[in-house]
Amino acid sequence: MRMSTVFNVWFQPGYFQFSDPYAKVSFLVDGKRVTKRKTVTLYGTMNPTWNSSCQFSVAMERLTNVSIVVSIMHCGKLGRHRGVGQVELGPNCRADSLGHRHWSDMLASPRQLIAMWHPLTIYTKLPRR
Repeated sequence: MRMSTVFNVWFQPGYFQFSDPYAKVSFLVDGKRVTKRKTVTLYGTMNPTWNSSCQFSVAMERLTNVSIVVSIMHCGKLGRHRGVGQVELGPNCRADSLGHRHWSDMLASPRQLIAMWHPLTIYTKLPRR
């Protein structure tokens, strides 16, 4: 999975004075987070560009019950990190969603990079193992 650019990250007015975003990529099996990766924090930007990638090793027969959640977080002072939004990719997404379509395109073209823009949805905390 390659994470590239996020444009116009919206923060609630008066809630954040500066934007210090980072991305958290979580790998879920049966709805529970198994592992996660985190990008570097980019300070003072509303249009972060990470250009980083991460890999998860999964057997082909397990792809029906796994998903990937990309969460955009704000690195706050004194360890208070807040979720800005997230995108979920996987077979368990709504059938008409971009996350489901992206997952289907990925399965149809193994070992090829499938690039797609996704709008952020409301951030929800993920269950742990």
